[in-house]
Amino acid sequence: MNPYGYVSNPLKYIDPKGLCKTDGGNKNPHGTYRPDRPLPRDKNGNPIPDVDAPHTQLGTKSGRKGAYTQAREWGRDENGNLIPKRGIDFTDHGRPNEHPNPHQHDYIPNPTGGTPQHGPAKPLEIP
Repeated sequence: MNPYGYVSNPLKYIDPKGLCKTDGGNKNPHGTYRPDRPLPRDKNGNPIPDVDAPHTQLGTKSGRKGAYTQAREWGRDENGNLIPKRGIDFTDHGRPNEHPNPHQHDYIPNPTGGTPQHGPAKPLEIP
């Protein structure tokens, strides 16, 4: 049997008229996607980029209220160095008054020149 000769029906997974409400087999609630890795960090806990260019990383973190999705955005500083710009949490951590869902933490330059610091929570800003 040739496995490339017997493919499944690609129309099985679409609903062009929107008549068949289904979750599509997604195991995550509300149709969300959650990566199966945490955001990458080195042995000292410092963020690690995936590539040497501005990009966004997705990861999963376990918290007191269960697992949630996180994102980290990378950009360039005024000297052209790749740095983490902000972290985004897709949860309110059970504290909606302090942490809207989603919310961001901007990375603040460290005054001593070390790893940027995690800033306070604020509502997500769309660039």
